Amino acid sequence: MADEKRKQDAEQRQQVVTAQANLVWASSKGYHLGMAWSERITVDPHILAGKPVIRGTRLSVEFVLSLLAAGQPEEQLLRNYPGVAREDILACLSYASYLAHEYKAYPIPA
Repeated sequence: MADEKRKQDAEQRQQVVTAQANLVWASSKGYHLGMAWSERITVDPHILAGKPVIRGTRLSVEFVLSLLAAGQPEEQLLRNYPGVAREDILACLSYASYLAHEYKAYPIPA
């Protein structure tokens, strides 16, 4: 049981290191569109099961993007979540842009 726990902990540490390396790499490639989103978006397997979140919060990038996509004005989002700054919202958008650039779709022949 202890060996299994150590193995899980090592895997989680590796996931964090990999996620942080990916964030740094993406920032160096210019995907941040002028925004250093890697300074505002973090990935930690202990927070929301490893979903990207706004640093210092439990608000996932996915959640913020869903609110914006549903038409919630930025001002309302900032009012409803006082711990979030405009730069955090821009970082979420930059992160989504990075993912859109990196996503590769390969058609499967019928």
